[in-house]
Amino acid sequence: MHVHRFCTAVRRHLSLFYASCGPFAPTAFILQGSLRLCRKCLRGEYRRAVVDRASLSSTFSPLGALTTDREMSPTLLTLPEEVLALVCHELPAVADVINLQNTHRVLNYRINRAFWGMPKGLTFADDAGVTSLELVEGRKMVIKKPTKANMEFIVSKTRNLQTVFLNRSIESNDDAVRETLRLLRKSDKHRLQKIVVIYHKPELNLHRDKSAWPSREAHNELCKLVRTKAQTSLRFFGIGIAGTDDFVSISRRSLSDHKITMQYNHEPSWDSKFHVFLPLLNAFGSASRSTELSIEMRMTPSHAHILLDHCIQCCVPSHFGNTLEHISVNFTAVEGNSNGESVIFKNFNNTRHLKSLVWSFGPEFPEHMIERMCCPTEGHGYDIFVNTPYLKKTFVGAPIVNKFDSNPMLKFSSRIF
Repeated sequence: MHVHRFCTAVRRHLSLFYASCGPFAPTAFILQGSLRLCRKCLRGEYRRAVVDRASLSSTFSPLGALTTDREMSPTLLTLPEEVLALVCHELPAVADVINLQNTHRVLNYRINRAFWGMPKGLTFADDAGVTSLELVEGRKMVIKKPTKANMEFIVSKTRNLQTVFLNRSIESNDDAVRETLRLLRKSDKHRLQKIVVIYHKPELNLHRDKSAWPSREAHNELCKLVRTKAQTSLRFFGIGIAGTDDFVSISRRSLSDHKITMQYNHEPSWDSKFHVFLPLLNAFGSASRSTELSIEMRMTPSHAHILLDHCIQCCVPSHFGNTLEHISVNFTAVEGNSNGESVIFKNFNNTRHLKSLVWSFGPEFPEHMIERMCCPTEGHGYDIFVNTPYLKKTFVGAPIVNKFDSNPMLKFSSRIF
């Protein structure tokens, strides 16, 4: 123990000795035979002399030969990771960060740790057509060339993306969009909470028209992404229609929440309803066993029940796993169409467990239209509540008895079974 304490005291003098020798520290170490060290400390001091002087030899100056390591000016290699992250944060483009990483392997390792966990969002072509990474405090870092190779590299580097915004971009092709969606789906690092997509002419998506965006292949990849992330992290999914104020969204407050909220401010065509909106919304809704559905819709009154039936199909499975019990609808008529003639409908599909349906209307609806629009002609086993500023009405449900048709084939089959 006495010898080791002596080695510790000698080590304090060695730091000044090595600093005065500069890059010749290994040779000077051999020449200083008058300093006695135990064999263990001898090996450790020699190793430290070689490594420390090799890393600092590029900054060695004869004028500063008598300074210690603590007093030497810091470099990018020795900056704390918090400061290095701020340096990368202030760079204008993602390419600048990548170029900085490629200058030194130590920087490559430290920037991977310090910076690439900071981006929280990915934006494909915002209102100005710029693709960027969203950092903290609202700062954006531009992606100048969003090609397939660049997007693959960036998505593989980032590890904490939470939001994705997709729009048509002149600078990126369809392959870059598909590859980005595929990598986000397969990555467990990105726990996406919000996805927003701007569709261009969704009614032409099925026909593979060049004016429609995204392509059919990218649309299918987007459906897979929504279905995968809805099971682990996704809380909001929105669809905007380019050139209009129309939008459709579906959301929930948490993964354990059994209430789904929908906003439907769009009148879809037959093709877009069943080939675009239904697969996307169902990919989100089928991931949770929802018991309550809240819908805010803006629609022509004659199409109200059709859209509600469409929303139910989007949010709950069509088989016996359906657990939907309560539906509330806040209905707003399209301007100029509040007095349109309502279409009589028989009943909604897939409501075997439904207990209550609440309709909320504005003052523009006449009373004679409400019952015609809300109550199915075949009866209903659930209670219907109607709320307007001037009217509150309840239509009590009655159990529906299934009546078989007097078809001779049905009678024959009943005798067999």
